[in-house]
Amino acid sequence: MRAHTIRLSAVPFAFSFLLGAMPQSAEAGSVPEVVSADPDHGDVGVDPALTEIRVTFDRDMQVGSHSWVGGGDTYPELTGQPKWEGARTAVLPVRLKPNHTYHLRLNSFHFQNFRSKNGTPAKPYPISFSTGSANSHSRPKSLTRTENEAAIKKLQNAIFKRYSHFDLRNVNWENQFKRYESKFLAAKKPAEFARVAAKMLAKARDVHVYVKSGPATFSEFQRNAPPNFNFQTVQEIVKEWEQHSQAVYSGKLKGNVGYILITTWSSNSGNLLDAALAALREHKDAEGLIVDVRPNSGGDEVIAGKFAGCFFDKTTAYAKHVWRDPDQPGGWSAPYTRLCEPNPQGPAYRGPVAVLMGPHNVSSCEAFLLMMKQADNCKLVGAKSYGSSGNPRAHDLGNGVTVYLPSWSAMTLEDERFEGKGIRPDKLVPAGASVFKKRDPVLEAALHWLDGE
Repeated sequence: MRAHTIRLSAVPFAFSFLLGAMPQSAEAGSVPEVVSADPDHGDVGVDPALTEIRVTFDRDMQVGSHSWVGGGDTYPELTGQPKWEGARTAVLPVRLKPNHTYHLRLNSFHFQNFRSKNGTPAKPYPISFSTGSANSHSRPKSLTRTENEAAIKKLQNAIFKRYSHFDLRNVNWENQFKRYESKFLAAKKPAEFARVAAKMLAKARDVHVYVKSGPATFSEFQRNAPPNFNFQTVQEIVKEWEQHSQAVYSGKLKGNVGYILITTWSSNSGNLLDAALAALREHKDAEGLIVDVRPNSGGDEVIAGKFAGCFFDKTTAYAKHVWRDPDQPGGWSAPYTRLCEPNPQGPAYRGPVAVLMGPHNVSSCEAFLLMMKQADNCKLVGAKSYGSSGNPRAHDLGNGVTVYLPSWSAMTLEDERFEGKGIRPDKLVPAGASVFKKRDPVLEAALHWLDGE
């Protein structure tokens, strides 16, 4: 007997409709992908009188199964149930507002009910678009070949002269441009050009490279770096569990050891710094402290520095970087040293500290690791970080497309560039992802060190 279920996610709204129990087997070597969407990702000036969002896949799908994911005011108002036209085209009945920006996604990490006939989840596909004025039927001007030729030259200049990691993975950029030239020139809309640019730039395998057009962000490269961490397991181990914000949690462990989990350094994460300082203030008298950032993939280095400043008595150097600068000899600036300042407004902690780290750590979280590496009586415990820092800068291509490329190469104080290499922990704890469903060997190793073992 087949059952219809509707599941709601933790986001404000997610329409995920599943028909029956679907098999989990993957198709040989491929996953279903969206080949067209109307409106599509990056479209602007969409007619607000549009009543349907239509998406077509590259193969027959399981008809009756959907995962239209999104929430809040940026999710279109629904006027009926999602439906299928044939085995490849999914349709979402909607009512749109004029002069409004919408964001939704087909499939996500949690919702994967768009599936091929034999059960393979489709590759997640974002759709961000903005509508035009009511009663306006004018279409955005098509890009010309001349505009696209000029945009190609600007992109070439940005990569060859400004991209700090242009030679890191031995990409033959001249060949890449030749390969994609015809597609660039054929683009009629900025979003089409942006999509081609994102596909070409994916060869760099750089998480800090992305493209924007209108309300949409395009990035084809997805890193495969699951954290050496399981949230549920940690909750079961840590006592007196307390949530201070959407990104900060704390509790206690045996031997009067405090525990603080910080899942992001993003400035968009509410009162992140206040919550992190409040958690630290609660444990300022603990005999030992564990700061867990294993699921943290960065954000704002200034926020990370203000938290780290609670562990320092004086201004301390923690990292270096060099800028890509074509006007300098060799194309690089002189090394610049980054400093961590003490935070007099935060609670001072001078006891032993173990910082838990892993392969999910990138960007500003790697900067935090380097800060804490300089703190007295602190040890980094876990697995090597991912190795990606770039300070992306915008490059306007002049045709409605902006490309963001890393502008610096980050280094340790020992002048070692860690892009693509990662930061090594003081105490390496190798363990497979499945282990963390039952226990936490990284947390155990940190406790052993704090106990003097």
